[in-house]
Amino acid sequence: MKEPTEKTVVLEDLRKILAEADRVVVNDSPAAGARTLFESTDKKDLNELWCSLTLEMPKGWFHCMCEGTPAIYVYERGSERVKLTNHHGLSLRCSLWSSDVPIRDTEKWLSWFDGRGMTRPRQEVEAMRAQKEQGKRDWDRWLGAMPKAIRSVWSDALGQFGDVDIAPLRAALERDMPDESDRILGLLEWFGSGAGAWSGFPS
Repeated sequence: MKEPTEKTVVLEDLRKILAEADRVVVNDSPAAGARTLFESTDKKDLNELWCSLTLEMPKGWFHCMCEGTPAIYVYERGSERVKLTNHHGLSLRCSLWSSDVPIRDTEKWLSWFDGRGMTRPRQEVEAMRAQKEQGKRDWDRWLGAMPKAIRSVWSDALGQFGDVDIAPLRAALERDMPDESDRILGLLEWFGSGAGAWSGFPS
């Protein structure tokens, strides 16, 4: 059962507001006193704002943990009608609804900001993509440095949520490297092939 205060996602409601609006303001964040990045009363900007949004109905309620940047305020006759926030180019938060909404076409959405001289949304998305690609390279390098003795049992030792059963790994390592000093050096070499803080925090 839905909570009484839940505001259901109705995409048509946003379309109607943007169609009737006469002003759009973009601030660098939704915080009070945030810097204004863009402002327009040109209907073309509002029409293209809607066209840039390829939204899909959320499968369930979700909220990105960040506040969202930039923040877009839409007005009609001096009154604020709706506030939108961008969440990493992947989802949109709208003051009309309780849940965030996924964005299908990130490129189309970012292009709206690009065309108005706002480059930070794209920079954020590109930085996230680069970080993900680097993470994949780091992970592949780390797996490649894994001691040969445990490669055959590694997949079976992985748990559903990323936890690892070390018992079969330890047994395989002890069989292949009976000398304790060799095992210590082998594990230290593997550990040193990783990336990030040596403490493992916060992962």
